[in-house]
Formats: sequence, C-alpha cells, structure tokens
Amino acid sequence: MQVAPFFQEDTETALMHQVDWLQKHAQLSDQFFLNLLKVDERTFSRWRIGDEALSENLREHLREFWQMTLHILSFVNLDLRLLKMMVEHNIDAKVGSTRSAFDPPWLGTSLRAYLETNGIAGTRKVNQWVQTMRFGNPS
Repeated sequence: MQVAPFFQEDTETALMHQVDWLQKHAQLSDQFFLNLLKVDERTFSRWRIGDEALSENLREHLREFWQMTLHILSFVNLDLRLLKMMVEHNIDAKVGSTRSAFDPPWLGTSLRAYLETNGIAGTRKVNQWVQTMRFGNPS
C-alpha cells in the first residue's frame, strides 16, 4: 500500500492535508477541530486557506493528534470503517462497575466527544491507551 507523503511529514502544509484527510475519511468537522484545539473559527478558517499561521502550540497539538490517529489506524489494521466506528461509538459505563486498566479513557462517551472536551490532555491519554493496547505497557 502506498500512502501520500503528508502522512509522514510534519510541515504546516502536511498538517493542512492531514486535517483534510481526517475530515474526509473520519468525518471530523471543522467544529470538531475548533473544539479539539480550543481555537476560534476565524483563526482556524484562515489557517485552512493559508492566510494565517497557527501558533506553535496548536501545530504541536495537531501533530500529536495525527500521531494518535496513525496509532489508531494501525490498531484497526487500516480499516477506515472501524476508524469511523471507533470515533463515533458511545461506550457505556456500567453503573457501579469498577474501572479496568483496559477501559479506554473515553468510557461513558464517544471518542469524538471525549477529544472535543479534553483537548490535548485527551489526545495524549488516548494515544497512551492505544499504544498500551497495541504494544503493552509503554513505560
């Protein structure tokens, strides 16, 4: 399988292509990215068309989010249907049940909602969980 160069690049242009790809293949809207990045619509829209640069912190968050997405894609064996399902599916938390180390951090909600609410901290927790499930304890 051949992938586009932007999959492995971390330039500003690559970040724009990555956001486009995520919108197309994971059905993540502009509103999702506004919530994820905690940025206003004007700044994000102007960045998308190349009229304004994002701060280094926001670019770094997008890079971490992209890396998390690549880990999820690896976890689901590059199955875009499973990626979309994973993003949208609400995982119910059983009332009164104890949490397991294997529970995803977004237990009780969807991955989309969790990331929108928790921003960079959520991105990092999800990335850690995915890597732990895929490769064992990363520490």
